[in-house]
Amino acid sequence: MNADARDNPPTAAPAKRSTVGPYELVGLIGEGGFGEVWRATATHTGPVAVKLFKPIASPDDVVARFRREAEAIAACKHPSIVRILDAQLTKVGQPYVVLELVRGLPITDHCDAERMPIPERLRVFADVCRAVDHAHRSGIIHGDLKPSNVLVSSTQPGHVPKIIDFGVATATGADPDAPPPGWLAGTPEYMSPEQAAASGAEADPQWDVYSLGCLLYELVTGKRPYHNDGLDMLSVWSLTRYLRELDPADPSAWYHPGEPDSECRAALRGLDARHLAAVLETKIGKLVARSIAKDPHQRFRTAADLADAATRTARKIERGGWSIDSLLQLV
Repeated sequence: MNADARDNPPTAAPAKRSTVGPYELVGLIGEGGFGEVWRATATHTGPVAVKLFKPIASPDDVVARFRREAEAIAACKHPSIVRILDAQLTKVGQPYVVLELVRGLPITDHCDAERMPIPERLRVFADVCRAVDHAHRSGIIHGDLKPSNVLVSSTQPGHVPKIIDFGVATATGADPDAPPPGWLAGTPEYMSPEQAAASGAEADPQWDVYSLGCLLYELVTGKRPYHNDGLDMLSVWSLTRYLRELDPADPSAWYHPGEPDSECRAALRGLDARHLAAVLETKIGKLVARSIAKDPHQRFRTAADLADAATRTARKIERGGWSIDSLLQLV
């Protein structure tokens, strides 16, 4: 759970909800459709994150979702996936899970703050892909991969990503507790066309591969492949059609020499806009295009395959040199 004071300063915990079980709530970290996440402390654990589930449906539905999220995280034991520490019900029957407290920023913000060049961004991204592949091999599909759900720890050496928020995660295979038709889980800007159209159908690992492609697009451009302020207001049918028919701009098209915003985003990636556009066009474009292909059969077969391709691309860029002088041949 995100607990970086630069990104999400906590608010004071209300007196009526000062404790949950043995955990003292210190401050609200964030709130989503399914619950509130609090920074908390306990004598036996130290700082943790406590997610309290909201009574958004019948008690049985809330408990079922609580169990799915707890089981999903527990099934994944990977250094780049948040750890679950406890899962209980309060005295009044409200479910909560206790998670590792991740201190860090969303991956896009962290890479910009560190002014990471493209090869280094690709390596951090590859680590995320390998964690997602571990989840898939553990039978879990995240279903909502986006920058705010991939934090980079500020307390560990290196750039260690942590995948959080398995609130809409599903197990592969039949799921008797799946949401009913018409219930859309996930974030439209990072959602594959087939996930948007699924409406409770069996989850597919390709959903996450596509979302990873959207994340990669944002890491290299500073822009989302699909950005529409009203996207989350569309019907399932309209959203599916939008995602199937609209082609995002090639990553290189976001960089225009001399344009202030382009130059600023390029500088955060170690080059000027002219030369970064050349790198994206010659080295990154095919990688991104295959990641977010409309047809899932045209994407990378697994998240591990995407990780390997990102790592190879980082090596190719570095072998060619990462200075402006060495990149002149690309222009």
